[in-house]
Order: sequence, then structure tokens, then C-alpha cells
Amino acid sequence: MDIAHSVKNREQRITYIVGFLLFALPFGLVDVVNVTLVLLLLHSLIFLRKEEWGAAFKNPVFIAIGGFFILHVLSLFQSEDLAEGGRQLEIKAPLFLATLLIIANVGAAQIQKNLLRVYFIGVCVVSAIALLFALSKSISAGSLWFVNENGTRLSFFTYEQLSNPFMHPGYFSTFVGFGIFLGFQYWLNGNKNKKLNAGLLVYLLMMLVLLQGRMNILAFIIVVGLAVFIEFIRRKKYIVLLLPVLAIGALFYLVSFGSKTSQNRFLQIPNFDYDITGTEFNSATYRLAEWTCAMDVIKSNFWTGTGVGDNRQELWDAYAKRGFKIGVEKKFLVHNQYLETMLANGLIGLLWLLGMLVYLFRRSRKVDNSILYSLSFLALCLITESMFERAWALSLFSIFFPFAIVASKKEMVKT
Repeated sequence: MDIAHSVKNREQRITYIVGFLLFALPFGLVDVVNVTLVLLLLHSLIFLRKEEWGAAFKNPVFIAIGGFFILHVLSLFQSEDLAEGGRQLEIKAPLFLATLLIIANVGAAQIQKNLLRVYFIGVCVVSAIALLFALSKSISAGSLWFVNENGTRLSFFTYEQLSNPFMHPGYFSTFVGFGIFLGFQYWLNGNKNKKLNAGLLVYLLMMLVLLQGRMNILAFIIVVGLAVFIEFIRRKKYIVLLLPVLAIGALFYLVSFGSKTSQNRFLQIPNFDYDITGTEFNSATYRLAEWTCAMDVIKSNFWTGTGVGDNRQELWDAYAKRGFKIGVEKKFLVHNQYLETMLANGLIGLLWLLGMLVYLFRRSRKVDNSILYSLSFLALCLITESMFERAWALSLFSIFFPFAIVASKKEMVKT
């Protein structure tokens, strides 16, 4: 009886700690997440059995994600700047530690996937707080708008002005996107609170638009469009095809009749005749310049990369060589995780990253569509953001997907 009671208490503690982690993720409070992971580590060292640790280390999800981290560790041996390499490895540590702890504890406690509702609630709460911050600034200014130092009129309720209390808008949009896919699944499957779930779904969709993450919105439209098309093929219902059309139409309306700043943000296209040594750039041509210089480095380090530690300096040297002055000055990253990985780890690293994503796609299909769509959404967002170079996205990836997969009843049997 005492043993059973002890096991139950352990499972409750794990549920509370993991639930808090899932809730805290969308707030972007990296220190809070790290402290909670340390707490989970201490609890694991005290209460997890040897066989539970062994099962976690052998779990294919851990091997895929943790192995990606180990690949970065091994690349350090070919780097000269060990201090920079150590700093980058510290940021990427959740790929190993968070993934291992989530798999070991969730498996031991038999936690159910429905705890992801806590993440969904967290996204809704942090979005509300961001809007309240924007409202407070708007009331203080006596206007919905303000003029920045460049003379551009900006809204308190869009892009960086909206996301500032928490994180960069591109990352905030990613957290919100995951919440939307979860919310859609809750609305689709739930018999109760249909209207509440529908309202929260519309609310998060509005938040995604206000954050103005262009690639996030494009990725969202692509994922939803493909999902609806597949559903149409399966059910042969033409009316279903109206959903992405309406979503794209609404976005076009917002862009066409929104502020000049919003129009400039969404309608920017890269100028392929840009002058890399000049000063006339938008965010699209910035990326072209970064990718061009990154490819210069990759060609010289194709198979194994520069090694984590030397990758940044090699990139900035390539910027200087091509005369990309603003890139050198602001020390831009590549803004593409696939190229970023290849820069540090070569073709071997890129193949591991792609293999890891493909494997997680296969596992996510066995969980439910919201997890599969979230992973597809993230994979597309990696095209224009170096997401695995920031703690926000690393924590999200290393906690959200291992939890969703391992906590799935169907997957628990096979893990």
C-alpha cells in the first residue's frame, strides 16, 4: 500500500512539474524553463529507477533529437574557438537534457497527452497579456499608433510592438501556431464547449495575423491548405475547400486595407539585382545576402562543416569578403536553420536534421493531426529563421514533441 501510494505521489509530482513546463513555454521565460528543468532533473535522479533511465536513453525519439545535439558536440573537436562553441552548446543543451527528462518522466508517470491543454491555455493567456501590454501603451500614448525614430507610423498592436514583452514576433508566432493546431483539434473532437473552443481559435488566428510573422502565416496557410485538400480527397466534400480560400482572402483583405506599414511588411519581395555592398535592403533581400555568403562557407566545408564554434566567425568573414557591411556590423545569422546546420556540421548535419524531422513526422502521424501539423508548420518556418539557435524554439521543440509523442497512449505501448 505504501509503495503504491509513493508511486502515485511521484506521478502527481511529475504531472505538476511537466504541466508547469508546458504552461510556461509560450511565455518565453527561458530562465524559468531552465530552473524547472533542473528541478525535474533533481526529482528524476532521486525517484526514477535505473530501468526507466535505460528506456529513455534507448527511446528512438531521444536518439533522434539527442543525437542531433551530440553531433554538435563532436563538431567542437574541429573548432578553434572553443569558448564560442561551448556557448552555442549551452544554448542547444535542451535538445539532449530536456528531451531525455521528458521521455524518462512522462514514460514513468504514464501522463496522458491531454496535458497539452495546459500549453494551449498558456498560449491563450500570454497572448492576452501581450494585448493588455499593447493596450496599456496605447492608452498612455492616447493613440493606437506611434511614430518611431525613422518617422514610420507603427501600431502598438502589431509585430515587435505586440511581442516585445516576451520574445521576437517570429518565435511568438510559432508558439501561437502550435496553439491554433491544438485548438482546432479540440474544437473538432470536443462535444462540450464547442463555442468556447471556436472563440479561442478565432482569437489565436487574430493573434497570428497581428504578430505579422510572414513566413509563419505563409507556413500556416500551406499546412492548412494541404490538410484541407487531403481531407477533401478523403471525404469528397467541395465545401471544405472554401476554408483555405476564405483564410487567404481574409489575409489579402487585411493586407490591402491595412496600414502602410503592414502592406510593406507583407508585400516585400526580394530584389535579385540588389547590391550586397549597398545599404538598400528589406528583410527579404537581407536573407538573400545571408544565404549567398553562407553558401560560400558551405562550399569550402561541405561534408563536415566548420564545426560549432567557428561557424559564426566564418560566416561574418564571408560577409566581409563580399562587402555585406550591415551583415558584419549587426552580426546576422543565416536566417535558415537548414543552412545554419550545414554551416556548422556540413552535409552530415543536414542529413541528420532532415532524418530527425522525417522520423518525428512518422511518429506524429500516430498521435494526432495537431502534432503532425505543428511539426510541418515548424519545418517550414525553419526556412527563414535559424530557430535552433535560440533558446525559445529549442525549448519548445525539445519539450513539446517528445511529450506529445511519448504521452500518446498508442505510442506508449511501442516506446
